[in-house]
Amino acid sequence: MDLIIQPKGSSLCGQAVVAMAAGISLEESIRIFGHRHATRTKEVARVLNTLGIQCPSRRLKPLTDRDPRPTRAIIKEIYGPTRKRKSHWVLLWDGKVYDPDPHDAPGAKYSSYLGIDKIMEEKR
Repeated sequence: MDLIIQPKGSSLCGQAVVAMAAGISLEESIRIFGHRHATRTKEVARVLNTLGIQCPSRRLKPLTDRDPRPTRAIIKEIYGPTRKRKSHWVLLWDGKVYDPDPHDAPGAKYSSYLGIDKIMEEKR
């Protein structure tokens, strides 16, 4: 897995994690998303499916201690004050987290995820 770092100050984490999962460039991912700004869950799921990465749901599943952790997923990280929560996408791939914008965000936690069921192995 090649780590793709989003440009400093950008909101391209969604495009970056999809690019990593699909084995494509950040620019190609941006082209498929059709924009260079923050992404929504449904968009991430749609683009994953377009690229042959099966995402069984367009809704996030809660990430809890009770449930087994997925092996491969797009994880939503949340941080910041309750009223001004920010979110960020990271990629979980074979148990390792790939963060396109390693940042120091006090109180950050992984809240939910989009599971990845099947990967086109020829892309990996």
